[in-house]
Formats: sequence, structure tokens, C-alpha cells
Amino acid sequence: MSTLRVFVYGTLRSGASNSFRMEGALLLGSATVAGQLYRVDWYPGIKLIAPNECSLSTGVVGEVYEVDRALLQKLDAYEGSEYRRIKCAATLDATGEDIEVFIWEYIDTVAAESHIPSGDWLKQ
Repeated sequence: MSTLRVFVYGTLRSGASNSFRMEGALLLGSATVAGQLYRVDWYPGIKLIAPNECSLSTGVVGEVYEVDRALLQKLDAYEGSEYRRIKCAATLDATGEDIEVFIWEYIDTVAAESHIPSGDWLKQ
């Protein structure tokens, strides 16, 4: 069975309110992606940015998991129509390696005042 890599940055992270949804996934480690994090409601949304526009203040903290296609479909359903699943690069904290991952990007508009400067949903 083939696996795919996903990056989670909010309620699906270890210790967060919906981390149970990652059951059966293999945690590869902490990572960062180029983007900005926003509070949407009781959950966050990410807006990705191009790597050449990055600065130290534009990293979003999360985790990379390997998942099977069945779990990927469940995660798509959980994320719903407010998000789109796309590919992007994540940098693994342990090695500094850039890897390709799927991520759910928030597609609606966000208010500037809802920006989370730390980029870390669990430490906001």
C-alpha cells in the first residue's frame, strides 16, 4: 500500500483537539512550511506564500505524517469545502530536508487582525 505525506498545522497536530483523527498515520516529525497562519474560528487556516517571499516570520509550524489513501480521504472530508488540498514543500526540523507534502490551505479571505505571528497554533 502506498503512503502519502501530509503536513498538519492546527487541530490535527499531536496533543490538539482532533489529533485522534491521525490514528494509523506515521509521524515523521516536526516541520515548517512557508506561509502565514490565521485564526478562522476555533481552528486555524494557512495562506501559503512563495518560497522566494519567505522570511523568518513567515513559517508555519506543524507536523509531517505518512498516511494511506483511505485516511487521506477522511482528512479531506474533515477539512471540508473551506480548504483545498495542494502540494507544497515542508522543511523537516530534524534534518533541514525539504520534502513534498499535501497541505490543506484555507481558501476564504482572512482578516489581518486574525494573523498568528508565531505561526504556531499550539503556542498562540
